[in-house]
Amino acid sequence: MKKKTINPQTLFNSKQFGFSQVAISDPGRIVFISGQVAWDENLNVSGINDLAGQTRKSLDNLEIAIREAGGNLSDIVMLRI
Repeated sequence: MKKKTINPQTLFNSKQFGFSQVAISDPGRIVFISGQVAWDENLNVSGINDLAGQTRKSLDNLEIAIREAGGNLSDIVMLRI
């Protein structure tokens, strides 16, 4: 089975923690995106003491990851929070 992993430069380097931000698997095109947090690409927390700000940053990171895989937010089938 063929698998491709993606680690967008505008997200934090998850490889150091043992996982990739995005995995794409055949057959078809199924994309799995790791859980996103309120970190920027330098591991800085966005919105300290601001739950709404952290949520926005997490969703922004989700959008970065899905766009890097060739999709957009309307392509998401399931989201776990």
